[in-house]
Amino acid sequence: MRNKWTGYIIIFLLIINLSALATLAYNRWIKTAFSGELESPESSYPTLHETLKLENFQSQHMGKCRMAFCREADLIKQKIHEKRLQLIEKIKKSEPNLVDIDTLIDEIIQLESEIQKKAVRRVLEDKAILTPHQQQRFLDMFEHHVISGGREYCLAEENQ
Repeated sequence: MRNKWTGYIIIFLLIINLSALATLAYNRWIKTAFSGELESPESSYPTLHETLKLENFQSQHMGKCRMAFCREADLIKQKIHEKRLQLIEKIKKSEPNLVDIDTLIDEIIQLESEIQKKAVRRVLEDKAILTPHQQQRFLDMFEHHVISGGREYCLAEENQ
């Protein structure tokens, strides 16, 4: 009788552990991948503020610059999205025109390049108001961000 209860308890605990692991995996990998939820500027900024030990004027300036960058980047991302939809439509045609397809790809690349240039300019603006010690920490964080593939932190205006 005791072995029977031990077996039931082991099976029960196994089910609980598997459920917990499945929930963790879902929330960490699947839900995040499909939800489109990205780190917002507001949620990531306190970490930057704390890490760099920013003065009030630095914090305010960086916050304003970051929000302006996000608005500009979101507008460009919307254009990229529209171009990609156009690209899909061109590819779907029975006889796709490669010149039109190449033109759309070039336009998408140009828009992505514009975002990258704006991002670097924003980093340089932020760097300019930091002390040498803050600059070093900031650039270390930036390097890690770039090497790790970066994380999106700008949301579309309607999500803010």
